[in-house]
Amino acid sequence: MSIFNDPITLVALAIATFAGFKLWQVLGHSGGVSTDRTENLVPQNTDLELKAVEQTTRVIWDGFAEKDSVLAKTLQSIADKDTAFDTAQFIHLAQHVHEQILNAFADGDLVKLGALLTPPTYEVFATEIANRKAQGQIVIFKFIRLVKSNLKSAELIGSEARLAVVFTTEVVSALKDAKGLLISGDEKAISRVEERWTFNSDLSQSQRQWRLTETHDAD
Repeated sequence: MSIFNDPITLVALAIATFAGFKLWQVLGHSGGVSTDRTENLVPQNTDLELKAVEQTTRVIWDGFAEKDSVLAKTLQSIADKDTAFDTAQFIHLAQHVHEQILNAFADGDLVKLGALLTPPTYEVFATEIANRKAQGQIVIFKFIRLVKSNLKSAELIGSEARLAVVFTTEVVSALKDAKGLLISGDEKAISRVEERWTFNSDLSQSQRQWRLTETHDAD
């Protein structure tokens, strides 16, 4: 029997022909994927790329201040003026400078202090060192360890940034007169000291540097 005399076969052939025609339309003559679909030419952002775009704004206060607090907003303002500013790096630097200044003051090292203090603060330290020398006083000092440091406040006045850090340290400290008699401190005991140090930096300068500008006993 001829296939053209079988209605079922004819229907099957019609369906197959129609399906083949639609497949030809989609795939094209070459048998490959059509290159005429312009949406395939538009690059799509991956999840990682989208996250990178979302994180372009640096969260400079995270881990050091509460969100929307005065401290957090001021830290962000400092970072907006100084794109190189990083709170964690500042705290690390302040810890290092804190120890350097204590040792330099005990040793009477005016050169090192001159690079780490603002001019008014340098004058105070230099005067005290000169008085010690004039009276023949002997300083006994040893930095034992930094117990902790906490960022307490931040100010931005014009281009001047000021950050206050409370340092808790353990030291051995004593002062003796020219005859070796004890004036203050204890050279055989470790003392815990808690002080609030304020550093400032002029953000308008191309060569920015944080210098110690104030020292006080912690509140």
